Amino acid sequence: MRSVRLFLAVATAVAVAAHAADPGYTSGPVPRNASRITGVVLDTSGAPGGYGLTVRVVTAAPASRGEESLAVGGMVIQGVSASPLPAALEQKRIEATVRFTRDAEGERWLVSGVRVLTKAAEPAR
Repeated sequence: MRSVRLFLAVATAVAVAAHAADPGYTSGPVPRNASRITGVVLDTSGAPGGYGLTVRVVTAAPASRGEESLAVGGMVIQGVSASPLPAALEQKRIEATVRFTRDAEGERWLVSGVRVLTKAAEPAR
């Protein structure tokens, strides 16, 4: 249970820190959003309600017209995928869709459509 709380606390802290420049965002309703990202997987793990992964975002753009992209290149996202993830993702470049959500269970990034782009990423700086 402690690891579940820690995971949720870290995910919340990362999301809030990434958008701290917009005070309305951190306390108000979450806008309709979906980002198509490329990134480097730093870690994978079990997570509440699915499969966890930590990704350093390289590029981000709105996934579709009418949705904001809340992901930003350079940020680190700790997300949850309801679908099983491809095996051995650590240090691989991926493409995925991420959505930031806030509800009674807290704030989190939901990850879907994970596709491996390369076998290995450039070394972390």
